Amino acid sequence: MAIGVGRLSFKEVERAVEALPQTAKLRLVQKLERQTWGARMDRLLARIDARVKRRPVSETEITALVEQVRQELYAQKPSAARHFG
Repeated sequence: MAIGVGRLSFKEVERAVEALPQTAKLRLVQKLERQTWGARMDRLLARIDARVKRRPVSETEITALVEQVRQELYAQKPSAARHFG
């Protein structure tokens, strides 16, 4: 596969990246992450959508899970007596 203005092969790009210093590689990764963010998010949302279609969650199940988490969080909170006692 030829890419870019100079028609470098993917393998040539890989070799060039391997030759870069660590700081340049990190900058390149950050730039690629910014450029591909939309496509990665679309892929993630598609996976979530497919999972929901395979196993739909009812409003009752969601409510039960929310209540369970609330109770767990409430149980972890220190009581007001411990703070003011």
